[in-house]
Amino acid sequence: TLDEIPVQAVFATTTMSAENGIQFSASSEYATHLAGNDDAVYLVLTAQAGTINTDVQRSPLNISLVIDRSGSMESEGKLDFVKQACQTVVQNLGNNDQVSVVSYDSYVNVVSKSGKVTDKDQLIRQIGGLSSGGSTNLSGGMLEGYAQTKTTLAAEQVNRVLLLSDGLANQGITDPGELNKIAQTQFEEHGIGLSTFGVGLDFNEDLMTSLAESGTGNYYFIESADQIPEIFAKELNGLLSVVAQNSTLNITFPANSLSFERAFGYQAAITGNKVQVRFNDIFAEEEKTVVLKFSKKDLNETADLNFSCALQFDDVQGGYQRLALEQDLTIGGTDNLSVYQESRNPKATRECMLFEANDRMELAIKAVDSREYDNARTYADAGIVYLQTGIEKYGSNEELQVQLTNFKAYRAELNDIEARSDMEMKYIQKSNKSSNYSLRKKK
Repeated sequence: TLDEIPVQAVFATTTMSAENGIQFSASSEYATHLAGNDDAVYLVLTAQAGTINTDVQRSPLNISLVIDRSGSMESEGKLDFVKQACQTVVQNLGNNDQVSVVSYDSYVNVVSKSGKVTDKDQLIRQIGGLSSGGSTNLSGGMLEGYAQTKTTLAAEQVNRVLLLSDGLANQGITDPGELNKIAQTQFEEHGIGLSTFGVGLDFNEDLMTSLAESGTGNYYFIESADQIPEIFAKELNGLLSVVAQNSTLNITFPANSLSFERAFGYQAAITGNKVQVRFNDIFAEEEKTVVLKFSKKDLNETADLNFSCALQFDDVQGGYQRLALEQDLTIGGTDNLSVYQESRNPKATRECMLFEANDRMELAIKAVDSREYDNARTYADAGIVYLQTGIEKYGSNEELQVQLTNFKAYRAELNDIEARSDMEMKYIQKSNKSSNYSLRKKK
């Protein structure tokens, strides 16, 4: 049963909720579009999960723990902390869960094949016996993790590979495009997600982030080895509280009137007049938001812009029934400036500001990666002005304040960025990329 709850209809915002507590809201920044005006058209779409019903049995897990045991994992006790984290995961698994353990350096080793844990003590001893040595065949470990997970695929499970590395992929498949295609294909064809964990300062954070994006999982930057158990526990707690699976957002837009520019927050696929965003698993109390940006083809047009938006998902707590929260959204045309300005949705505007500012931060960060330091400072200055001006005009919220604080802190780092050591540079870049990722993912 789906209950439709209109909210602030004057701002073209609607919210729908399912009995399991999943809410889906669709809004536009403005309820109207102004003839002769070239402002972009933004849609803000959010899936919000409620608390988990503890009276309902959770979905069984089908996971593979893929552990980097290359030589560099010996430093700072990284491998010891990883082993501790994986042992804790094993301790928390239930009778219906499936798990495999894969380790990799120059070669790939299956520590334990995928299956139910019948002897936790033995598996814990096997994990404890891992030692470090060799190079980083990340692709080999990842592929074996997928292979193990596929041997125990079944309906109504949470299927995920947890991939950890502290170094660069220097053996096997090393091309980022090929690796991302593997992650995307494994999810699309088999429903297996991928979460990545980068430890220390020597891994490729861009690759680990894009792998998580392509695999519809989560990315974690683990600055120090002693954080590994805590971060693993965070991912495990999420997997143990999945309330919706195979979540897909589908939007139909008026392609005769609008051109799709881009999506903020999540990857999007576009076919004709349809945009699709894959959210995959939704954890209890998690929010997933995507902002879609369109440009007008005919600036003088005053016709209504009609959108159809639908969030489809498998209701884990409702017997895996496939549900759809569907909502039509209309942006009316006007040639009256006052009508246009008064139709602005302040909350939606702040969401758009956040994602646009987040994108500007990415430009500054990428400029530093390319050693274009003057460009980086220009991007950062422009981003700060953009946020400050927007906040003054449209108000603020906690996320915008965090983004502004991050921008100012990063700009201060840029004052003498050329003089920073290699290790300092790596830390600055990895920590700021991680913060920016967490903001756009609402983590």
